[in-house]
Amino acid sequence: MVAALLIVPPACGPQPAAKEFALDVQPPEAPVAVRTAIPGERVVFLVSAPGQASGDGAIIITATAPGASVEIDPSQLEAGRVVEVAVTPDATEEETTLSVTIGGSRGGLTDSVTRSLPVFPDVDTRQEDAAYYRGLFVPWLAQRYPDLGIDGTTPWKGTISGAHLLVVSHYLFYNDTWELAVEWHVMIAPYDWATLYLRRRFEETRPSFAAKIDSVSAATPPYETAPPDVVRR
Repeated sequence: MVAALLIVPPACGPQPAAKEFALDVQPPEAPVAVRTAIPGERVVFLVSAPGQASGDGAIIITATAPGASVEIDPSQLEAGRVVEVAVTPDATEEETTLSVTIGGSRGGLTDSVTRSLPVFPDVDTRQEDAAYYRGLFVPWLAQRYPDLGIDGTTPWKGTISGAHLLVVSHYLFYNDTWELAVEWHVMIAPYDWATLYLRRRFEETRPSFAAKIDSVSAATPPYETAPPDVVRR
């Protein structure tokens, strides 16, 4: 007896249509002046898709920024996750404004967002100071919030932020888990405050923890504060 071969015909009929989506990019376009960068600075834009569900499928993220190098990490945006688009301006001898275009595609549907990035010629001279101010918070974080996993041995890579701002200095640090921002007020006591915020990378589009020292020279202790509504660049 010869066994019968059962042939199953391919599924026919209309397939489910891809679900529309809208990209959200942080920080927002305005105020543009706050986002002024210098050559070599790593400006990180945070890309998410509010409303994206796990069954919708990943969104492929692309980005272009003529006059800069671009890194996308990761290249696919999954539901509930955040993609980081890092834009590093090329060397320049004159002020210019770059145009950063971030796009997404899924199932034939697309969306894009554009951000302006002013760039002016300068060099980073704040890294040593920024590491000092970060260090003022670290022992307190390790003691009070050990679940954050930050202590004196935690590795960091840094980049200047807000290089054109003079009264308040800004700097960003990154490791595999955290974006850590420090800001310090270049004034005499009792106005020489310093602040810190933390954002969990690839999960959050805004900071989830913040702290402040009211006076650095007076060695006032850090304390937890409300985190800012948006990331600072």
